[in-house]
Amino acid sequence: MAEKPQSQSYNEVDGEKQKFTLTEPELTENEKLLVKSYLRKIDNRVLPVVILLYMCSSLDRSNIGVAFVNGLITALNLSSSLQGTAAAIFSVTYTIFEAPSNILLKKFKPRNWFSFIVVGWSVSCMFLALCKTSTSFIIVRAILGAFESGFTPGVVAYLPYWYARNEIGARMTLFFIALPIAGMFGAPIGGGLVSINVPNLKPYQTLFLFEGALTFLIGVMTYFVMQDYPDTATFFTPEERELALRRISASMGLASKSKVSNKQTWKAILDWKVYVFGFIGYGINNSLYIIQLYGPTLIKSMGYKNTTATFLSGLPFAFGFIGVLLGAYYIDKIKIWKAYMLALPINITGYALAAFAKGSVIRLVGICVVGFATCGIIPFTATWMSTNSGSVAKRMVAVAIYSSIGGFAGIATPYMFGTKYAPEFMLGNVFNLALLGLTMLSVIFMKFYLEAQNKRRETNPVDVSHLSYEEQELLNDEHPEFRYRL
Repeated sequence: MAEKPQSQSYNEVDGEKQKFTLTEPELTENEKLLVKSYLRKIDNRVLPVVILLYMCSSLDRSNIGVAFVNGLITALNLSSSLQGTAAAIFSVTYTIFEAPSNILLKKFKPRNWFSFIVVGWSVSCMFLALCKTSTSFIIVRAILGAFESGFTPGVVAYLPYWYARNEIGARMTLFFIALPIAGMFGAPIGGGLVSINVPNLKPYQTLFLFEGALTFLIGVMTYFVMQDYPDTATFFTPEERELALRRISASMGLASKSKVSNKQTWKAILDWKVYVFGFIGYGINNSLYIIQLYGPTLIKSMGYKNTTATFLSGLPFAFGFIGVLLGAYYIDKIKIWKAYMLALPINITGYALAAFAKGSVIRLVGICVVGFATCGIIPFTATWMSTNSGSVAKRMVAVAIYSSIGGFAGIATPYMFGTKYAPEFMLGNVFNLALLGLTMLSVIFMKFYLEAQNKRRETNPVDVSHLSYEEQELLNDEHPEFRYRL
């Protein structure tokens, strides 16, 4: 982006005055080497923790799909509607508590917040094994959703604490790589656990207890290994810290210095673009929920036995892993809207095969194609939203709203895949295909709108140097120097 007149308003950053700017600072050759050094440290110390936690999150929210085909329905006498409620209630509380959770993330240190919610959802997962009635099971699933609500949107907001705007995409992709890994290994782990004969425990109870206990141990460990902010990180040299703070502050602002004010909250709530991004996320999430929660059910409907269907449900995520790796390679090389235009037609084609083709093999191939396209595009979705918010404070609320809208996929869809709709699941299949088509139209609309805004700002520059630092920060993505990422 070309240099434009900069504000003469200043802010204190790490004891030094800093001018408000949305342009990347020019770096010397030595500073470029320092950037590589400190980024490597962040990648090695911050990313592995959140990736491991995301694997746990994915396993603990989706293991109900394995439980459905391994005795849960019979043990708790779940009707088709109760099956839908048991799955959907997680997303109800998840959606309700997402925005408050992201605001609380700013009130507490990240290590305190994340370790608290991880321990909370792990205990909830273990308690699912102890439920004797459908009512108690649904209540505990609701609690599980409330605790997990603070994690994924929290990490989407947390990672930009550490990176400049042009560095987020690849790291967001690496974070979401945990999703297909959890799916790949979750299926054989789940299949193995339900195959273990534990006295006095049904197969699904063994699943909930063992996976919840593993997450509990990792949650406790999180408190001791997670870093809070770049300005308090213990692994930087003084030179690396100074340069990191300077670049991050110039890019999107320092999280440790930013406050979520009422003004910024309303800026996010009243921004219609947040809701369009949310709808796009909803369309992608719907496919994800289907293969996550109902992969075993769909594969069983193809004619496979319960245990076989459980093991095979990891296949879509094996292909999803390949999709995420491709996404990681291309996320900083192509425009995000183009990635959607590649992934969505592939997703639609794959899902049509899985839903309507004849023959179990071709249908299984179709659901694997869905896994490839869905997992591959999810990091682009989160990156497009978070990098176009304009500031840390607005992003905290915007990401929560975006995630809440995406979470609606887990509320409506479960009622379309109850046993009464088996084996065709016509309602859920048609709904998903229609939603993917509308998602594609929404992406095209946003591409043309954001492109037009960038062109307008290039051809009609506005000088806002008379505004204070705080006033310029409040402009967020409406700042004349801000350019939307396409």
